[in-house]
Amino acid sequence: MTARAKFILFILLLIIVLIGLFIFGKDLPNDDPNTTGDTIDGLMLGDEASVEETVDMGTTTATYFTEKLREKFTEEIGQPIEGIEPGMLLAAYSSFEPNDFEGVEAIQGIYNVVEGELLFEQIETPEHSAARAISEEGMSTLFLNLTSRLDIQATTTEAVDMLLESFERRSDEE
Repeated sequence: MTARAKFILFILLLIIVLIGLFIFGKDLPNDDPNTTGDTIDGLMLGDEASVEETVDMGTTTATYFTEKLREKFTEEIGQPIEGIEPGMLLAAYSSFEPNDFEGVEAIQGIYNVVEGELLFEQIETPEHSAARAISEEGMSTLFLNLTSRLDIQATTTEAVDMLLESFERRSDEE
């Protein structure tokens, strides 16, 4: 066998191994240090949560959180016409704090917290009625901020469900 034939055979074997790792590597155990550690009722304890952690059918935990939070809000409070705004969540659930909305993107702006007060900074003009509604990216930021503040890693759909179930409705008397 010539050197050229050996080289071609080596390259073909390398390609087959790489394809095999790509196809079957998804089933290998996860060595990510952010997904191991102590848990409390399925919620991972840690320093930092991962918005990009993938759960069922390629959905990220942040996307799952967004879908379930919207469902919960709609069932318990009602369907907002223009989308959910931070003030609505703060008024409805005692689990949220103004700092959870730091850097949360809206349809036409961004929310910031200055001296404990939640402020909306409009970026696009003219402002329309849905300008202050939290965008998809904003919901991911909210999820990251919330899990960071609570020092949990909600890395499974079950953990996100338990997180949302822990939200307490504010009573009308508050």
